[in-house]
Amino acid sequence: MKKLFLLISTFFYISALFALDLPDELAGIWEGKDRFVFFEQKEGDENPKIVIILKEYYGWFYDRAAESPEKSQEFTRHRNIPTPRTAENITFSFSEISKAKVSDVWELNLNYSKHEKNLVPVCVIDGKMYLDFLVKDLPEYPQNDDAVAYTASGVVDQNPYNGFWRGNVASEGIKVASQVEKENIPGFYIQDNKLYDIRYWKSGMDFTDDKVLAEYDDDSFYVDKHLFSAGNVYSCTKGRRTYIRNMQPSFEFHPEDYVFNSDKTLLARDKEPYLVRLADKSTFEDLITIIKEANSRRKPPSPPLFPPKDLDWHWDIINMLEKDNELIQKVRARQKIHY
Repeated sequence: MKKLFLLISTFFYISALFALDLPDELAGIWEGKDRFVFFEQKEGDENPKIVIILKEYYGWFYDRAAESPEKSQEFTRHRNIPTPRTAENITFSFSEISKAKVSDVWELNLNYSKHEKNLVPVCVIDGKMYLDFLVKDLPEYPQNDDAVAYTASGVVDQNPYNGFWRGNVASEGIKVASQVEKENIPGFYIQDNKLYDIRYWKSGMDFTDDKVLAEYDDDSFYVDKHLFSAGNVYSCTKGRRTYIRNMQPSFEFHPEDYVFNSDKTLLARDKEPYLVRLADKSTFEDLITIIKEANSRRKPPSPPLFPPKDLDWHWDIINMLEKDNELIQKVRARQKIHY
């Protein structure tokens, strides 16, 4: 029965990939340290497009590494030594993360070939994209305008950070080639100044909505037994156990160590954002302009290994000392003949 439920859920999950329009929060040009990523969905086109530009040669050459054939025909690609003749054609779709009751979180479905694909979870906070993030588990109680949280019993909790936070697969990024999926993801339980970091590992178990007991010293609370991320089930217990073994002690929780959205429902662990959306440029033509301007630059020559200096070699003294040296005078005579 569980497998049938998972099969039906997967069917609707895949169907949803093609039913959603590209959200405004994702569309446009995103820049990171080593790449640009461009998302676009034209009106009337069911399939959104993705373009990946790599900043190669220490950022001195922008390579249009992945784009659709239509983009390559519309704007001729400039090739360099490492540039393939044709760009990678990555088909792209996305879905909202399951069980996430907050906005601005998605899974990007990157298809590299018939047998290679990756699901990349991302979240957007204030125009910045993060890869390593957690989503707060919001109980089935209405939230008021002050975005106060609730305890498991429905009592108002004045601390918006308190509660369970579901982790997601922290990928290496939006790549031109497929990447290996992570074996572990975190789950956070925060209670005032305490943070419990619970490890979830990739499991072959059927996904359930069960809760399990977590205890350490005088603290006890319930968390999800399973997390579902990037197409895989992750578990914090083995088999049918209803409690977590070998609970680790808590850390001291400092909100300033993380990045939160305004509602305190998204928590990013990244020290810096993976990508930042450009506010003043949003079209593919804008991206082509950025590439042309960057590739028209010329790197200045490297400084000489031994910088030139104004040295006085005292040639008059050298010539005077060598004037009676017969061997040196013969060499000088030969040099005059040849030069």
